[in-house]
Amino acid sequence: MDVVTCPECGAPAEAESWGEADSTDGPIELVRTRCARRHCLVLPRTSLVATERAARDDRGERTGGS
Repeated sequence: MDVVTCPECGAPAEAESWGEADSTDGPIELVRTRCARRHCLVLPRTSLVATERAARDDRGERTGGS
């Protein structure tokens, strides 16, 4: 399991693999998230933000790029 930011409320959440879905661009990895505030979502892994990275962004630290 990975610790991520809940897409709904921003609280820490656990993400676990949920399978794959077909798309026109190829398979998409799905994950199920559950946060401290009891939100449960199934969404593409690419739409998640790791909690550590989100914490750095909130402090105004650069995470790379330009």
